[in-house]
Parts: sequence; structure tokens; C-alpha cells
Amino acid sequence: MEFKKIVLTIALLVAAARCDPVTIDKELGTFIGTLETYSLTPNAVVFVVDESGSIGSQTYQAVKLFIQLTARRLSVSPEYSRIAVVSFANVPRTHTNYIQDVDGNNMCTLLKVIKNMDYAAAYTHTSLGMALARDILAQARSNANK
Repeated sequence: MEFKKIVLTIALLVAAARCDPVTIDKELGTFIGTLETYSLTPNAVVFVVDESGSIGSQTYQAVKLFIQLTARRLSVSPEYSRIAVVSFANVPRTHTNYIQDVDGNNMCTLLKVIKNMDYAAAYTHTSLGMALARDILAQARSNANK
């Protein structure tokens, strides 16, 4: 439940940024501040998403929203933040890999990929998703924060 609270708070922050200032709790403020610290540095970020049946469609959509909102705090570009999104259920899937494939990739293309991610609702094979993420990070720039 705490994860959903964080995702909803971030969503409110995005909406409120267009209107009035909003008060956020200390933990979320620390998280956002940390992201902003890294926004203009070389980064390699892999989001590993559980799309097994036990997650449920509603939680899967919340995870997608979390990824979108988190990525928006970074500068997604070949120079700064290169992001990959992988998921796992019966098999691991790479939805996008800007860590290795940087040409033409930016925030807009990333958000479109995330929006179009479908929910497998299958068995859970966490180790396969983590292994795929590890392999992708191994290909990151040597100067990138991982």
C-alpha cells in the first residue's frame, strides 16, 4: 500500500506543479531531491517490472505511472540518463533499452513505450528479469551512475 501512496503523491505533484505548490512528506521529498541531483549527470537506469498474475492490472498500471513520473525527473538523452525497461513473468522482456540503443531516443519516445506496455498476467520468474537487467547494466557507459 505504501508504494501506491508514493505513486499517487508523485502524480499529485505533477498536477500541482501546474497550479499551486504542494506540501510533500520528508521521505518523498528526499527521493525527489535525489533524482534531481542526478538529472544532469550520466546515468544508466533499468526499471525492472513484475508483470506476473499476482500483481494485478491496477498495480501494474500504478507501476507504469511510477516509471513515467520518475523518468520525468531525469534528462532522458544520450548525454545524460539512458533508461531501459524490462519486465518478467514467464519470460523476461525488454520493452526499451536506451542504455545500448541511444539514437533517436528521448523522453517522448520513452513515455510512449511505457504507455504501450501490456500486462502479461503470467507466472513469476523474478530471477530472469533481474538477470536481464544486470546484463543491460553491464553494457552501460563506464562513467554512468548505475
